This record gives sequence, structure tokens and C-alpha cells, in this order.
Amino acid sequence: AILDSHIESAKRLTSYKSKAKIDTQPPAIVRRYAELASSLLRLNQGYNTHVVALSLARLRTEVQAYLAHVADGSSDKHASLVFLINSNDLLLTVLYENGFSEREEEVNCWKQEFASVVMAFAESELEKHFGYLKQFVVSAEQQSDIAQIGADEMGRTASVFNREWRAQISAINSSIIQSFSNFRTGTEILHAVLGQLIIYYTRFHSLYDKRFARTAASASEMAQPVGVQSVMVEIKKYRNNF
Repeated sequence: AILDSHIESAKRLTSYKSKAKIDTQPPAIVRRYAELASSLLRLNQGYNTHVVALSLARLRTEVQAYLAHVADGSSDKHASLVFLINSNDLLLTVLYENGFSEREEEVNCWKQEFASVVMAFAESELEKHFGYLKQFVVSAEQQSDIAQIGADEMGRTASVFNREWRAQISAINSSIIQSFSNFRTGTEILHAVLGQLIIYYTRFHSLYDKRFARTAASASEMAQPVGVQSVMVEIKKYRNNF
């Protein structure tokens, strides 16, 4: 009955209109839920009561719905993702502090949620700083014939990257420092964003090499893309500087 009351309370929160300007810090319900979940998991140890596990899963679903409701109410996608990351991070922190690990379904569910939001944030940051690169790679990889990829467009993409990549990586680092005060979380997110950058840029390099494999003369007239290794060396400078 007590858990049913908590579930109904969480449902009512979702029915309220969310604020247009989102506070990126976790709302009070997040810590309260995490502490309640920790207490229930501890009490249920050795018993594995199905009713408790089912009720906790229902409550978790309502809390997830509430967090999504708050995030969706904001037009600021960056702030919404920071809010979701901070909320999931606090939930996991409380569960870990209470001695629970990924063996618990509760921890595993929130960890998957956290990983999903971090990846969404990484893609969003790349879109903001390297959107031209992402769009070119995705579009070019859909071509059935590598020769159909426009040489001029590929050259422009390489030129823009050569000119801006260092400054944009620095901007990503600054954005994450400003958005996340938790060192561990910020470092994990920075690694995710820069890791995705390397993946896209490696794919671009592969496309470039294939496109000009038999036309070295044409390639020599275009901007040569900076090497992947050079980008990785630059990225390593930030991995320990958060």
C-alpha cells in the first residue's frame, strides 16, 4: 500500500506542466527514490519477494517517465540531456554507496539509462561542433558506388576540419567542464564524446582513401585531411585535464 502511494505520487508529478527553463540539477524526487529503492533492496535481500521487486519496477518506470517529462518540456536540448545525465548519475551514486552493483536489476536498469543518455549527449555535442563531418559521413556511406561521392564536397569537409578541429575539441572540453561538476562523470562523458569523434573521423578518412585510391593526382590538388593519429594525440591531452 505504501509503495502504491509512492507510485501514484510519481504519476501525479508527470501530469504537471514542466517548466520551459530547465534546472539541470537533479530534482528532490531523485534522491528520495534512490534512498527508498536502496532500503527496499536491502530489506528484500534473502527473501527476493516478487511483489517488492514488481512494485519497485513500477515505481522506477514512473520516475523515468517523470524525468523524461521534465526533459521534454524544455526547448534547450543540451540542458535537457545534462539534467537527465545528472539525475541518472545521482541515482547510481546512491545505489553504489549503499553497496549495490550491476547484479541488481535496479542498478543495471539505471546504468543502461545513463549510458543511453550519455550517448545521446555525445551525438548532440558532435552535431554542434562537427555536424558537417557527421552529415557528410552518413550521406557518403549510403552511396552504393564510392565514385558517386562528390570530390569537391569531400575536399571542403577536409578543409573545414583541418581549420577548426583543435578549437572545436577545446570548445567541447569547456562545455563539459561547465555542465558537469562531478569529475568522474565529466571525464566519462568527455571520453564518450571524443571517442565518437574519432569513430566518425576514421570513417571519413576511410571514405577519402577509397575515393581517391586510383586518382592520386586529383587528390593531390585537394586539402589533405589531417591524420587520425594526430587527432588522437590531441585528444589525449584532454583526457586527464578535466
